[in-house]
Amino acid sequence: MTILLRLPTLAIMQKPTASSFILMVLSLILLSLALWSLPMGARLDDGKMLQKGAVLAVYGVGLLVFALFARLRPRRIMVVGMVVVLAGGEAFTRLTAEPAEDPDFRQGVPYLMFAGQPNGEIESLNISLSELGYRDEVPMPKPVNEYRIIMLGGSALFQGTPRVSSIVGSLEFSFSRQGYTNIRVYNWGVYSTVSGQELATMLFRAVDFAPDMIVVYDGSNDLTEPYFFDPRPGYPFDYMASEGGRRIIEGEFGLFDLYAVLLRPTRLGYTLFQFEIEEQITRRSRLQDEINAGSDSWREAIVMEYAANLAKMCRVARAFDVEFVALLQPMIFFKDTLIGKESALLGPKEYQDHTRAMYELAREEYQVLAEQFPECAFRDVSRLLAPDDQELFMDPVHLTNEGYALVGRRLADILIPLLEP
Repeated sequence: MTILLRLPTLAIMQKPTASSFILMVLSLILLSLALWSLPMGARLDDGKMLQKGAVLAVYGVGLLVFALFARLRPRRIMVVGMVVVLAGGEAFTRLTAEPAEDPDFRQGVPYLMFAGQPNGEIESLNISLSELGYRDEVPMPKPVNEYRIIMLGGSALFQGTPRVSSIVGSLEFSFSRQGYTNIRVYNWGVYSTVSGQELATMLFRAVDFAPDMIVVYDGSNDLTEPYFFDPRPGYPFDYMASEGGRRIIEGEFGLFDLYAVLLRPTRLGYTLFQFEIEEQITRRSRLQDEINAGSDSWREAIVMEYAANLAKMCRVARAFDVEFVALLQPMIFFKDTLIGKESALLGPKEYQDHTRAMYELAREEYQVLAEQFPECAFRDVSRLLAPDDQELFMDPVHLTNEGYALVGRRLADILIPLLEP
């Protein structure tokens, strides 16, 4: 009897305190986070996620035991300590995190999915955007005698500063040097855009600005974004995130959805649970399973969707009496000699193999399109930088300013024979 009386008294049997309640709530949160990470890690065969889930479970159980058995003073110290650790962790991750992408790169636009922020400022590149959210403003009415080219594409088209070091600026300058002083080229590049969005941009915007020629410089986003982002052929890269947000708004909301919504704005929470948050909102792995991502049929479907969009762009352009040119853009994988840091930019072998296979299929479709639509031009320029022995790439698709300027000069030689007499 004496021994029993000397056993530790459960804190829960004592007078309830705020500290014990807070610790119990925190322990339950840790345990539920473990239940979030462990099944997801098991389903995806992710060892790191399984380890994280196991650690969360151990800490959750330990904290629960502490809340039940510890005396009042240690409980209070633990609560204060956890607050300090969480606040300090949030501050540290915010201070050390890489700068977030400029929000003006993408803003929602009806039918187009997204474009740049109207009249936005891309501070990282010192670029001001037009009223429509593009790098170049297209004046209306069109000046007399101007031959107008609007170029559509992704970030590789958008980049390059100052303007003369961009593809568009270098192209326009090259036209002028070769005597085509009346040609004006306008940069409507949008970060992450794919061909379906370019098709919508052409129909809902570009044709209203009286272009004589529309040039699309693309391919990389269509062919490689499904590998990293929304895996469905032809979908914008973040459409799965839009679907996730809509599910939550419409009430399809569970505990783990709540965690994703609450943790996403915090830097510490996003750092620790980035994959869980993104998977919970986008359900990307489920989409991959549904469409058999990684299979030959999946790759073929992506390329066929891309080719179909190019064919539609040709038809739309010709319906509005506009010349149309499609250019399959270069990537680092098709450069003969990698210089300097370029060899470290290739990425995982699986990604390299995927990209090369996709481009091979796309080149075949370009040949088919050229035969089917002789009124439009389809040019494979993916090897445009193949022979160069200088460091031109900053990642698999983006170039140095010298690289962009070089592409612009070489595209002028390709486009001049295609100019309408």
